[in-house]
Amino acid sequence: MSARPYWHVDAKWIFGLLLTGVLAVWLVLVGLWQLTRREAAIGLFVEAGMGLLYPAPPAAQAFDEMLARARERPEATVQVMGLRVPLKGREVVGLPREEAARRVFRRLGEVFYDEGPEGLARLRLPDAEGMWGESSGPLGLFNAQSHQAMGLLVGLGGLVILLLLAPVIYFSAGWGRLASPGVCLVVASLPGWPLMAISTLPPQREGPPPAVRLVARASAPVYELAVGLGFTLIIVAILGGLIRRLRR
Repeated sequence: MSARPYWHVDAKWIFGLLLTGVLAVWLVLVGLWQLTRREAAIGLFVEAGMGLLYPAPPAAQAFDEMLARARERPEATVQVMGLRVPLKGREVVGLPREEAARRVFRRLGEVFYDEGPEGLARLRLPDAEGMWGESSGPLGLFNAQSHQAMGLLVGLGGLVILLLLAPVIYFSAGWGRLASPGVCLVVASLPGWPLMAISTLPPQREGPPPAVRLVARASAPVYELAVGLGFTLIIVAILGGLIRRLRR
């Protein structure tokens, strides 16, 4: 068997580094794609509302007033914080304030996911002031339109990964054709290890806020799959190399 050209090693490292970088970005995109699915995105909207708006005294007062109006007019549309929420008063009557707030934020999240910031702007009362315009900051990523865009980017990224994977495998030797992609996967997954750790925390334990936990739960499976596949390829390559040596 003829020796492989020496420059194959350099080429393997170059394409391996490129593949690792693209994989790292691609895994982030896949995580965002998972996070922009309907249930995950609406859940994040609810946790953002409960974490940023609900604790403020004006918001608590606004929800108390909302519940009082709901008891008086159970068939009227709920109004709170300058918005006409697509809920009837009877849907929140009798609920504790926090649970009622979660139901309101969930319905607003559904509108936001389907229609984007313009949907919330449509619900705004004529005399409302404050935040409910057509700009939503980072939350603007978490709607149906963004989910479709993320899906397209994930697909294109997958094609780039396949194009880079081919030379990595070609320029590797023997069982390194499995080990090299495995190492790339494990290294590219390193940024996701904190998310995997957070996702395993029990709900009652003190730690990151609920929104961070939700992000971790949605994104961690992507990294777990990548790490598992990477280590599997590395272990199979090591065992294959050992078996090959023993048979000589």
